[in-house]
Amino acid sequence: MDYPYLLSTSAPVDSIAAVAILASYNWQPGSDRYRRLSLLVESLFSRIEKLQRPPYHPKWQELAPLAPIAGWTRFRTAQDWVNAHTPMASAAAPVVTPAARASNAPADPALYREFLQWRASRPNQTR
Repeated sequence: MDYPYLLSTSAPVDSIAAVAILASYNWQPGSDRYRRLSLLVESLFSRIEKLQRPPYHPKWQELAPLAPIAGWTRFRTAQDWVNAHTPMASAAAPVVTPAARASNAPADPALYREFLQWRASRPNQTR
């Protein structure tokens, strides 16, 4: 605990969280901007596993590229990447790395990513 004299270990602490998405304009396929955005998507998505391991920031572990966003359509290159890298039988399942599978700690990053994906799949509700 970071603040042992300010907080009791037995009392709950109210907190808030913010969700962020990376969104872009739906550029016309074949345009230079579409090509550049495709390069960004391919570069980022191909490095997700690496970014989720040390020495990179722990917040990368919260990245959930498979999480649906109600009312939004995934960029075609991103959807193609997801389709190519996700087995059909487990397309809706959360991505669990071998390191996350071995961890049974309560602060399990894979469990948190699964929660984020579950929350993103629910109908839009007041939070």
